[in-house]
Amino acid sequence: MRPERLRLAAFGAYAGEQEIDFAELGDHRLFLIHGPTGSGKTTLLDAICFALFGESSGDERDASDLRSHHAAPTRPTEVEFDFALGAEAFRIRRFPAQSLPGRGGRPVARTPEVTLWRRGSDESLSVLAETVTPVREALTELLGYTAAEFRQVVILPQGRFRELLVAKRGARKDILATLFRTAFYRRVEEALAAMERDAREEVKAAEATRSALMSEAGAETVAEAEERAASAERAADAAERAALEAAQAAQEAERRLAAAREDARLIAEADAARLELATLETRLPEIEAQRQELAVARRAETLSARAEALKVLEGIAGPADAAAREQERRLAEAEARLRAAERALADAALREMQEQAARAEATRLASLLAEAEKLASAAEEAEQAEAALAEARRQAEAAAARRESAARRAEVAVAARWSSRALAATLADRRATLALAKARAAAARGPRHPPRGAAGGRGP
Repeated sequence: MRPERLRLAAFGAYAGEQEIDFAELGDHRLFLIHGPTGSGKTTLLDAICFALFGESSGDERDASDLRSHHAAPTRPTEVEFDFALGAEAFRIRRFPAQSLPGRGGRPVARTPEVTLWRRGSDESLSVLAETVTPVREALTELLGYTAAEFRQVVILPQGRFRELLVAKRGARKDILATLFRTAFYRRVEEALAAMERDAREEVKAAEATRSALMSEAGAETVAEAEERAASAERAADAAERAALEAAQAAQEAERRLAAAREDARLIAEADAARLELATLETRLPEIEAQRQELAVARRAETLSARAEALKVLEGIAGPADAAAREQERRLAEAEARLRAAERALADAALREMQEQAARAEATRLASLLAEAEKLASAAEEAEQAEAALAEARRQAEAAAARRESAARRAEVAVAARWSSRALAATLADRRATLALAKARAAAARGPRHPPRGAAGGRGP
């Protein structure tokens, strides 16, 4: 805090109005208030303390006793104090409880009044707080100390400096901590200590996790884990290639199986043709008999031609009736035989056609038999292909399982590696932050100039 201007009226030893401009001191941080006993040195300190806290600078004087006994009855007691905190400027004006003449000259009790303003660069004023309690809370937040601490560490009136020197270590520590506002650095130090504890706990947990992951990965060092991860990746790649080859083999086996099934169908047809051929072979004697009947029919056809010639001869040799009748009888018989031969010829032609069809069918069945033998071989190959397909699928499933296991181990090893590195980096950053904060706290605790204040006493 830096005092800038103090104005007081009817206060303490001053009956009238007094104004002190501390700005005339410039950059001088130390100044002396001196004068003969009773000249009002302590009154100035009381005025500053009263303006800020509504109390005097000593415990022996109450705020109601600060009104000057020499002031005119109509003159109110008041103190106005301008001060600066860093780059901000403030003004406070306070009236104590007092009695002033009212109408008819009767005394009227006046309650305490106080107002706190923020001063702008153009000396404009904005109200921060009014009435006693809000102003006290606002000033405590701005200054960071109470009236008792202000009396001990700022103004030190009437030999109170000795109390600071002889105070116990704990009390003196609290006073100096309040004076130099080290609470912030204490909180920072405590926060950094908590962060360090948390970091250590995280490191322990990370180490435990790392150990568990390394154990699961079956490695003792990160390098070994990385090597295992690389090996697992290579195994996974090999398994993937094996799975791809197995899939291709499975497709080829399925294609061959389909071909084998088609061959099996053709074999079944060949078997049916072979059975039909055997049936036709059993009918060969019947077909041969039909062929002989066909030959007889053809001879009968020749006899029919001869009968026609005989009719011509009968016309020429009319007298030979007996011979003609005999020839007619014979002719009738021959015609009967001819009709029978024609029927036999028709049946023989049909049988010949059937024989030709049977031969063609036998040829076809022989071809189918050869094809069936090929299909039997293909069926055997299809069975072998199905067995190979089953084995390929089993190998593919085993390769997929090995690949999944290898990938999981690789992920575990990589996670362990990155977790360890990240935790180490975090711990290093927090240690650096803690060291920097401790250095700043140590620098803050070092020698510092006390805030602008004043020391006074009743002697010169």
